[in-house]
Amino acid sequence: MKSFPIKTLRHKIIAIMLVVTGLLAIVNINIQAYVDYQQELVDIENNATRHVRALSHPISEALWDLDLRQLEQLIVSISEDKYIRDIRLDGIDGTQISSSDDSFQSNDHHSYELRYNGRFLGILSYHIDDALIQQEVLSRLWLGLALNTLEALVIILVVIIIIYLLVTKPLKELYTLSKTINPKTTRKLELPESLNQSDDELSYVAKALQQLNSTSRRAIAAQRRTERQLLHHQNQLEQSIQIQTKAYKTQSQLHRILADMSLNILTCNEESMATVMYRAFEPIGSLLNIDRLSVLAVEDNVAKYRYSWRSDGSDNPYGQGFNIDSMTFLQRRLRSLEPILINDTETLRRDAENEYQMLSELSIQSVAIFPLIDSKSIFGLLVASNTKEPSPWSDTQKTILSRLSTTVSELHIRMRNQKEMTALQDELIEANQRLHIAAETDELTGLPNRRPFMNELEHHANSLYVSTITTMMIDVDHFKQYNDLYGHVQGDFALRYVANALKHILAPCGHMVARIGGEEFCALLINVSHHEALVLAERMRLEVSDLKSLTLAMSHLVCYPYPLASLTRLLTSKLPLNCY
Repeated sequence: MKSFPIKTLRHKIIAIMLVVTGLLAIVNINIQAYVDYQQELVDIENNATRHVRALSHPISEALWDLDLRQLEQLIVSISEDKYIRDIRLDGIDGTQISSSDDSFQSNDHHSYELRYNGRFLGILSYHIDDALIQQEVLSRLWLGLALNTLEALVIILVVIIIIYLLVTKPLKELYTLSKTINPKTTRKLELPESLNQSDDELSYVAKALQQLNSTSRRAIAAQRRTERQLLHHQNQLEQSIQIQTKAYKTQSQLHRILADMSLNILTCNEESMATVMYRAFEPIGSLLNIDRLSVLAVEDNVAKYRYSWRSDGSDNPYGQGFNIDSMTFLQRRLRSLEPILINDTETLRRDAENEYQMLSELSIQSVAIFPLIDSKSIFGLLVASNTKEPSPWSDTQKTILSRLSTTVSELHIRMRNQKEMTALQDELIEANQRLHIAAETDELTGLPNRRPFMNELEHHANSLYVSTITTMMIDVDHFKQYNDLYGHVQGDFALRYVANALKHILAPCGHMVARIGGEEFCALLINVSHHEALVLAERMRLEVSDLKSLTLAMSHLVCYPYPLASLTRLLTSKLPLNCY
């Protein structure tokens, strides 16, 4: 065993004392220097202020009389103060007198306004020599530094001697005594006389060492008993870990099944919903040791089976559903929107006879019912049941079934929202189509308006299969007089007759006629020769003239068929087609 490190401890104590006393001395000197410097600076600034203020009146009087010699003498008398530097006088009349030192730099700037007979004459500015003040303050601190250093050394020496007599020497004796302790022997320790008679902390440590030998054997025996108990607990812990590991694996598989079900919900439809449910119910029922899992839809107090899984593969005797009007216990419990957990259906025999009778017919021994909620209303039930024997529902079963009910509710809400969204999209598409047709159709005549006519003209102008384009501008003569004479209603009838007549001639040939505005119409003929265009124009005029009930006259129709290239140039240059 190594010897007691007395020197090392002593060296550490000396080093700590030196560092602490040195830091305290430095802090003390810095604080004292700062306080002396601030006090000295305040005294010097006050003396300088009094000195300058005493000479301010003579300086103001000399500045008023423009006595430059007197001003220079006064400035020199101010500069005789060894702490005042860089004196400068700036008069409002341009007078400048300074007594400055280029090598002097200071931020402590002072200024004083000069007034005579109530009039402002200028500013007298000066600086205080901070460096000189600091030098004088530091020169007085050397003696204090020497005294503090000597005091610190004396304190360190006294502390080291005291520590050796009161701590180091007794600790060495305790160290020697501790080497004789052996837990396998019962020999009583004999304490030194100095430790036995003293009544301090070290004596308590020595007595504690004496008690340590007597308690060591008991401690070893207790340790052995503890080791045997720990071994027993270790075996129990391993078994518990195996059980918990199995439970965690089961929960992990269940959570993975629910996650897959949630992902499948995003892509499934009504046809594949049953497959998604069965693929989730079968492994969940097997892992949770549940005999049956079912989803019931509740509507008008009638519960119908939507999806059902049975471990034995049997059919559901309530395929058409059952009425829950008489099941007051079930309805009362469902109002709270909380799950209904029944560990043994025999408990329902007295308070819920109808529910008990139905569960008995289904051979159900324990049941768990989770409401499927949509906007705080129940639209269905998730029912889990056991048929072999009554069994309490564990926390794992409750958690997984609760998550399953939430997932099924989300599936229902998504399917409902999808149906509503699809119906709304169909309505929007139909409304857009109607609006599109209405926007491009003249409401009075039923003919296309200006927009589809211009789109059709631009389309044929850019087509490679069109050789000529012919446009006919058709105007109804004397329509304003007719409209004023017979009224707007009769005028609208007349325009409808004219539109039907024009459409009767052009539509069978695949040509387009549109109402441009008022009593003006326009016809668009594609790949028609000049002679064919004139024939169609004459037929339209005759068709309108046969409307004997209308006193209308067609204006002259002059049609100019244009080659495709010429028409394209006209459209590109935004020039009128000149077709009337």
